Amino acid sequence: MRIHVVGIGGAGMSAIAKLLLAGGHHVTGSDNGRWPLAEALARQGAAVHERFAAEHVPGTDIVLRSSAYKEDNVEVAEALRRGVPVWKRGDAWRFLANGKRVIAVTGTHGKSTTTALVWSALRAGNVDASLVCGAVVRGLDSNAHAGGSDVLVIEADEYDNTFHALQPLIAVVTTVDHDHVDVFPTREAYRDAFRLFVRGIVPRGTLVACNDDDGARDLAAYARSQPGHDVLTYGMRVEADLRVSLVNDNVYQLGDVHVTCALGSSTVLR
Repeated sequence: MRIHVVGIGGAGMSAIAKLLLAGGHHVTGSDNGRWPLAEALARQGAAVHERFAAEHVPGTDIVLRSSAYKEDNVEVAEALRRGVPVWKRGDAWRFLANGKRVIAVTGTHGKSTTTALVWSALRAGNVDASLVCGAVVRGLDSNAHAGGSDVLVIEADEYDNTFHALQPLIAVVTTVDHDHVDVFPTREAYRDAFRLFVRGIVPRGTLVACNDDDGARDLAAYARSQPGHDVLTYGMRVEADLRVSLVNDNVYQLGDVHVTCALGSSTVLR
């Protein structure tokens, strides 16, 4: 397919574009000015424009728009005028996730770092998972990777309810702390969005939630009341299913496993 990406320079859209390119699709895209991630895509074969223009739309099968650009964007408006299907991020995620075992990492804070850690751990275990991340991963020098296995690790952003497009085998929730008030005006609306995401876990799938965060712990309790999937909590609280404890300055123990790490997210992110 010929897919045109509106807002191709952003972290989320550029990652999608990279996987679409790897899947053999013809990818074009536009953004305002020059963006490093878009320039990297251009070197990989995407046709990238440094301004939005209606002339970029003819001949396109799908126009994929960032949540930042609405119907008043000149390219989105032209696609609608011509009857070209307009996708949002969730539509692209659903397309990329088709036939994959999905590990979706979400939460108010810590999504990018945790996504990178999950993907890096799988890579260390010789699982060549695909990746969609909101930041550039150290050692990969990219925010996306087209893997050879049937596993997709994706940073599942809650903004605009985008994460509802996914049906993960494993859902990781780091924190649930009221955010994006333009979409979720109340704490209850934000909480309910995560509850709906959890209900989308595939049968016999697993929710992994941080027991140290009040919102994630409440979500785990809610998930346990819903049949059809497992719930596993982690954290430093004694009630966690997987107890994390500090052994010394940079060694943590998770259950029976010792993990050595440098402080801060620089271990996985540029």
